[in-house]
Amino acid sequence: MHTNQSGDRRQLLRMNHSGDRRQFLRMSGGALAVSLLAACAPALPGPTATRPAAGATGTAAGASALYPTYIPTSGGPRPDYPASGVGYDDGFDKFPTNPVKAMPGDPPGTGSTVNIMSIALFPPPTPLAQNPAWQAVNKALNADVQFDVVTQADYPAKLGAVMAGDMPDMVYLYPPGGATSTLGAANGLPQFLQSRAADLTPYLAGDAARDFPNLAAIPTQTWKNAGCAYQGHLYLVPIHRYLPSQMFVKNVEAWDGELGKDYVPKNADDFKRCLQALTKPQQGFYGIAAAQDTVMHLATFASIFGAPNGWKMDSGGQLVKDVETQEYKDAVAYTRDLFASGVFHPDSLNMASNVIARTQFYAQKFAIHRDPINGWQDAWRHAIGVFTVRPLPLFPAHDGGKTSHFVTGGHLWATAIKKGTPERTRELLRIMNWLATPFGSAEDQLLTFGLKDVDYTLDDNGNPTLTPQGNNDANYVPWKYVTQHPFVFFSPDLPDYARVMQQTEQLMMPSAVSDPTFGQVSATSFSKGFTLTNTLNAGLVDIVVGRRQMTDYDQLVKDWQDGGGEQIRKEYQDSIAGSA
Repeated sequence: MHTNQSGDRRQLLRMNHSGDRRQFLRMSGGALAVSLLAACAPALPGPTATRPAAGATGTAAGASALYPTYIPTSGGPRPDYPASGVGYDDGFDKFPTNPVKAMPGDPPGTGSTVNIMSIALFPPPTPLAQNPAWQAVNKALNADVQFDVVTQADYPAKLGAVMAGDMPDMVYLYPPGGATSTLGAANGLPQFLQSRAADLTPYLAGDAARDFPNLAAIPTQTWKNAGCAYQGHLYLVPIHRYLPSQMFVKNVEAWDGELGKDYVPKNADDFKRCLQALTKPQQGFYGIAAAQDTVMHLATFASIFGAPNGWKMDSGGQLVKDVETQEYKDAVAYTRDLFASGVFHPDSLNMASNVIARTQFYAQKFAIHRDPINGWQDAWRHAIGVFTVRPLPLFPAHDGGKTSHFVTGGHLWATAIKKGTPERTRELLRIMNWLATPFGSAEDQLLTFGLKDVDYTLDDNGNPTLTPQGNNDANYVPWKYVTQHPFVFFSPDLPDYARVMQQTEQLMMPSAVSDPTFGQVSATSFSKGFTLTNTLNAGLVDIVVGRRQMTDYDQLVKDWQDGGGEQIRKEYQDSIAGSA
């Protein structure tokens, strides 16, 4: 067994972490967190859009020379399940048996030391001195890459120290929701990037990115939504990920056995009926469960009721927060009614995280679980031979209503490079370009799986299978959190994984709802957003579970507005106007 290319499967398998960006998104209460810096307001591609042909350029150079001209990768292995359009992802059943080098020329480094600060989404890797895979990558790079891998708990403080002191050659940056206390004043991060980070515009803007083709293969919307640009300059390189976000998945055998094969709820009331039919307290089995970090799944219930994905732009061009809409208020009232009806597992208020709830899902304690794609594959893996895990198709709150699915910005945040000489900046970009080599290349095989017969062996289908040492040597070294090739679906230990994942995208993405504040900046959100969101969400949970009355809802919203929400709205509004 080995990792899929999101890089989180082993973390899920060994640590039961949900991994990737969801670690950070749930810090802001499960709602989609805002991005780092101001950039163009993104447009979500439609489901029928097609990718540019191999070798063709995208729209970045024509629309704005600030972003790299998009040139998709060509010449690699043919996907078993090609992406059906922009915003969708390729799927592969197997890794090439004899992968070839994507970078056949001179190594990118000059023999120098490269210090990188990254985040610990895995257990610690084998130290460099005892790690043959890490040593092999350094040799291929012709660089002495040294990682400072910082735990999630310590990352905000360490990032604050870096901002105040000496910056490493590269640093992984994530949204302010998880680091509010150390980012300090509102504009601290933009000021830090302007004064300390390399301006990447001369090297990556427009056609200049042709010198770094693997970075040019990162979709334009990822650069925009990750907020890589600020005041006309490019400062960050994003890490591409899929767009689908949290979704309900079901225990197929329990669901079909009670409700009929492939039954889809007609509306919210019918979904309640389904959960009630599935709930059998005397057998210790319930319709659904939540956890302390899921905000009682209000974001997903809000999508069912047609509320905004964080924010929406009204017909007059004004931003409206999700909780300010009647649709969101209706979703809260609906969830309150669900909780009162007894369909939630009784431990829903006690389970510390959605990760723990997932373990109870595959232990068959309830029928419906909520997870992103890279989370529910873990439940799928653990349930093999016991029951089947598949997404619950979307349904509207009311008959005839539109279905909606809240999407992410399609990125796992971004990496900044230390300001230096042009020669040094180019060297570091060449190293990043090497780390972003395409899926299925010899370089990708080394980065992901390590050394053959040491870190991995080949299964009967020729797929690399990690040895116990391989996880520590290869997968736990955070290469993928510096940069990586565009995301693909690949996990050959799961039957039909790529096909099912692509079907899931096609199930969700036609109903995609984005957030107009992706890629925008709000000073007050940097300084107050985390606390404001947590306070609001705590009050909403109290309403849902009956500790407060529904009549308290409007005051909670007003408190959010008066505490900083109105200022956040104004700053986002100004940011959007300035980037139009």
